[in-house]
Amino acid sequence: MESQSRRSGRPERNLPVEAAYVCLPVYDGATLEALRSAAAALPAKDESRYHVTLRYLADASVPGLEKLAEAVGEICAAAPAFKLSLDRPGVFPNSPRVIYYAVAPAAALLELQAAVDEAVRSLGCKPADYAYNPHITLARGEGEAATVGPVSWPAETVEIRRSARGGRAGEILFSFKLGGT
Repeated sequence: MESQSRRSGRPERNLPVEAAYVCLPVYDGATLEALRSAAAALPAKDESRYHVTLRYLADASVPGLEKLAEAVGEICAAAPAFKLSLDRPGVFPNSPRVIYYAVAPAAALLELQAAVDEAVRSLGCKPADYAYNPHITLARGEGEAATVGPVSWPAETVEIRRSARGGRAGEILFSFKLGGT
């Protein structure tokens, strides 16, 4: 399967990217509204960038980002769409602090993340040096997220996006539908 850029619809070569991530974007209106409520008292973040990271690539000079896109496309074609649910607010005590909303670790999510992680490692990247903790980053800095009621949404798309270190933060480089949905 040939991977395609969301921007041009054509395969791309030598993408100028320092860092990237593979993610499940949040486009569902009710979920975005719940996340807005949870983050109301926090420093503003561009909600168009809300996502659940499957794998962060600090060095996206992966032996060809297009090879990763091809592998992720194959994984997505074989994986069914599934539901995600917000779980609880939390904080990573990094510097700066990361304020997030945890996502319930559904079996389908964990299987997809493991497959993406294996694809990344098979291309020569180091394994992640942390346990997978599915979440949506709301803000960085001080404050706490508010608790919101139960919210679920369909996970139907996986994207590979440029990271903040790589220039235009959150830019979609590749996009794939799960199970052909």
